[in-house]
Amino acid sequence: PNIKYLNCPEWLPTEDEAEKIRNNSLLLRCSGLRGLRNLGSTCFMNVIIQSFIHNPLLRAHFLGDRHNYKLCKNTLCLACELDKLFAQFYSGDHTPFGPCEFLYVVWKTEKHMAGYQQQDAHEFLICALDQLHQSCCMLKNRDDSSKCKCIIHQIFSGSLRSDVTCTKCGTVSVKEDLFMDLSLDIKDSSIKKPSRKRKHKKDIDNDHNDTDDSVANEGEYVSSLNSSLNDESIITLADCLNRFTIPEKISEKYMCTNCNSYQDATKQLSLKTLPPVLCISLKRFEHSHITKTKIETMIKIPCELDLTPYTSPSIIENSKREKYNEAHPNKKIESVPLNPINVYQLFAVTVHNGGLETGHYTAYVKCHGEWFKFDDQTITLATEQEVLASNV
Repeated sequence: PNIKYLNCPEWLPTEDEAEKIRNNSLLLRCSGLRGLRNLGSTCFMNVIIQSFIHNPLLRAHFLGDRHNYKLCKNTLCLACELDKLFAQFYSGDHTPFGPCEFLYVVWKTEKHMAGYQQQDAHEFLICALDQLHQSCCMLKNRDDSSKCKCIIHQIFSGSLRSDVTCTKCGTVSVKEDLFMDLSLDIKDSSIKKPSRKRKHKKDIDNDHNDTDDSVANEGEYVSSLNSSLNDESIITLADCLNRFTIPEKISEKYMCTNCNSYQDATKQLSLKTLPPVLCISLKRFEHSHITKTKIETMIKIPCELDLTPYTSPSIIENSKREKYNEAHPNKKIESVPLNPINVYQLFAVTVHNGGLETGHYTAYVKCHGEWFKFDDQTITLATEQEVLASNV
């Protein structure tokens, strides 16, 4: 039968109505807590889905009926499948759920993700965000992300500022790029890897770079770096962010428009605009034509992260301050104070346990003020200390 739905005007509660809703609503304590069945090496997908479900801004959007799968006319729409998942998670049913339709749409829209081979959770996150953007974007040219105001870009999108400075004349070239997540190096490239003999001469397929619940293929050389080392190898997330934003020398000559010739130059990245929800991934997997390695260095993560020191205004002001303090040692200026607006609260962590080819993904997510560990269909209560001690 042809079903017609009424298009009702948007309703926003008044302060009095909102207060009555808060005081008279019954919140089920375990609402939103539901395990996901492993459909065959799909733990990489399950951890990302859990982070989506417990993202407060995504939750408000989909539970607020901003994308109703019954009204959507798109085919193979991942936003529709996520809307169905939110309905399942908040239905009151706590038995493990199998996200078969969600996986099917991913397979049909992202061909390289299809099949039961092991995949990388970070790569899946990027693919899922792109498909959700494609589903929610109202622009004719959906590839023009710079003008997109869809819910995905409103929540996850920020911008990076890139400053390229000519070392001869000091001319600065500025460029701005959008980002959906920050990928941070764990260790300096100057750190040498421990030398090991290859077991086989066969080169490794660089594209087969992901991990999950499978056994390593025979003939591939897989090593695990413990970063050389000892307690000194433990670094913090702030160390990774510092390395991300420090000036670095460009390996190739840079064409300076002021000098009108190729010159040495330095490049510095900074955070121009910050997204409401920041996704950070750590580059634990290294690949070459000979080896594939996983870096096991312990990274200490905080519950609160202030990104003020890594924002463009802060870096520019601190650079001016350092130059002034060098010229006026008796009249030093203090560094830029921290800004509470730039403080982020940790609410989801994805952890990869195991080696390159024999790993498994689990997630820690904060729900109703408490931390829970999600291991496919199994959910257990976790402590904050356990979350912070996990090797993300």
